[in-house]
Amino acid sequence: MQIPPLIESFKSKGYYAIIGNGTKSCRIFIREEGSKDAFPIVLVHGVPSSSFMYRGMLEPLAAAGFRAITFDFPGMGLSEKPSNRDYSWSSQ
Repeated sequence: MQIPPLIESFKSKGYYAIIGNGTKSCRIFIREEGSKDAFPIVLVHGVPSSSFMYRGMLEPLAAAGFRAITFDFPGMGLSEKPSNRDYSWSSQ
């Protein structure tokens, strides 16, 4: 599946981290803007959604002197979608 250019641009400025271990591990997508020494603001999306919704807030927050951080929960957005997990509404 081809990723639309706007999402590909957003993805290119982020990175992946592995959370958990063994069969419970998952790669999640993380995007940050601003100095590592700045006061952090973590932007957390709801369900169903993704970090992409904050694309217009990251750079202005960094320009205002903050470290803006957002990520995608497992199964959402650009994070891995392990098949051994339940993504139903009732399990959220």
